[in-house]
Amino acid sequence: MPKNYLVYDPETGEVVQEIRPKTEQQMRYAAEKQMRTDYKRKSKDFIVCFPEELRKVNRELTLIEAGAAMRLLGFLRWKENGRLIDGGKSLTVKDLAKIFKKGLTATKDILNRLESFDLVSRSREGRANAFFINPRFFQFGGKINSKDFTKLFVVESRNLVNDLSIQEAGLLWKIIPHFNYENYYLCVNPTEKDAKHMSRETLAARIKHDPKTVGKLMSGLNRRGAVLITQVLGTKRYLINPDLMYRKSYEDQTTRNVRGLFEQHRQKLQ
Repeated sequence: MPKNYLVYDPETGEVVQEIRPKTEQQMRYAAEKQMRTDYKRKSKDFIVCFPEELRKVNRELTLIEAGAAMRLLGFLRWKENGRLIDGGKSLTVKDLAKIFKKGLTATKDILNRLESFDLVSRSREGRANAFFINPRFFQFGGKINSKDFTKLFVVESRNLVNDLSIQEAGLLWKIIPHFNYENYYLCVNPTEKDAKHMSRETLAARIKHDPKTVGKLMSGLNRRGAVLITQVLGTKRYLINPDLMYRKSYEDQTTRNVRGLFEQHRQKLQ
């Protein structure tokens, strides 16, 4: 049995503290508790995505519409009930046109489509409309009332989307519901621990796009470090960067291992 340690006052020689060493189990528990505490401090750093709701609309959205919606997520703010804001002001149609990099007519068409799926809504604010993301799909702040959700890190996703084409951003949006938080791969059954990896062909069928298009856009996400493409027996699999999407309540060794793979990938791309 380990001995206790005594701490003495160097001037008086009196015992001021007795330290009892922790068992290995206690130290492991304390480390996990600290990781959970550290992770909770980052709660304002992620948007909560609800995969089940996204699955309902993903097959109907074009890549451009999904990419436009993905760009809007960068303008969600903490506990603003989904209002899209930049510089403290609500975004206008003209602002959205710049964000989408489209003309006003094309922007209005995209907004009408997103509104038809209840992804976006608008409300009169002075002389212009304010736009909102439906919290049924994405939530930034507040109580989470579902067990099925994925965390999308705000800063990482915003920076990434700024570098992507609108179609690549659209594919990023469409893969969110297929992210498995245990192994970080896109999976056929993403909510299960023993999940089956998703191939390019299966993913293409699920999101209703041509496999060649999916492959090309995935290569773009791979170059940007969002996805790591692996291949087993001639079948491609897609590993997702844990600094982009996450789900667990704290970081574990699996996460660190996956992050290490992406770091190696980043160095190869340089």
